[in-house]
Amino acid sequence: MQKHKGFAVWRLWIVLVLVAMLLPVFGYGQTQQGQYEVVLEVSNEACRQVQIVQFIFLVGESPFASQFAIPPATISMRQARQFTFQMAQRPTAIRIRGTVDGQQTLDVTVGLGTTEYTCGTITMRIVGETPPEEGPVDGLPDLPSELRGIQPGMRPEQVVNQLRDRGFEVEIQGSEEQPKLGDVDDPLLIGALGPGLTVTGYWVSTSGGTLRAAVLHDRPLSSVFLIVVTNFLDLGIAWSPTGGGLGVFLDRPMAMAPGTNFGDAPLSGTAALVLVVKLGGPAQPYVLSLSN
Repeated sequence: MQKHKGFAVWRLWIVLVLVAMLLPVFGYGQTQQGQYEVVLEVSNEACRQVQIVQFIFLVGESPFASQFAIPPATISMRQARQFTFQMAQRPTAIRIRGTVDGQQTLDVTVGLGTTEYTCGTITMRIVGETPPEEGPVDGLPDLPSELRGIQPGMRPEQVVNQLRDRGFEVEIQGSEEQPKLGDVDDPLLIGALGPGLTVTGYWVSTSGGTLRAAVLHDRPLSSVFLIVVTNFLDLGIAWSPTGGGLGVFLDRPMAMAPGTNFGDAPLSGTAALVLVVKLGGPAQPYVLSLSN
């Protein structure tokens, strides 16, 4: 079985390379010198492994150069890689080809700025140029309608009331005075959300004054959100990347997780309400991880 799977993966690579060789682009040498320095950063937040085989450089929709990654560039889960190219012509987009988890074909085209893809985000920029405007860093993203109305500066009870007003069934364990977990130090909580719009919340305390949180689950397309609001009125919201994923994370500054969270982690406060939220669908088990 393992041998057959390995043969299938190699066959996929061969097909990718043959198709790439037939594309009407110029060769590798055109990316080696020129006046434009192009930087590409690829993050992998949700997939076991991403492998990149080829970069194709475009002006509009027309390719003008390509470069193969030999050997393929590998990006493991929770990692990112940066690629730099010297170009004679200024590209407006880059097409990236490869595989996801050794089985699915990766074929995504990105322009200047940050683009979400199945496993995370890809950022393209040209050194010396001002990046395109992406909106205020401290602004909330365009949340699903079920979560709209939640704003920075809300108290924990206000966030809970907002969710209930939106039709969620909310269960809260513990309180600020008697938290479910006292002085969190890397605990794991196993729970399950019922069908429909459901929320389970945990009050926790942190003697260190900060909190990181993450939720892992086993259904890639399940619409799970993680919301943390502290007694210092610090707010964090995390969601799965475009295409789905098996976890949501509030464990790093917002700038290091574009497109998947709002709020700079670790979040400040000596007590926090941690909310695991599901937007519809069947019942969903999960594991909640906390650290200070």
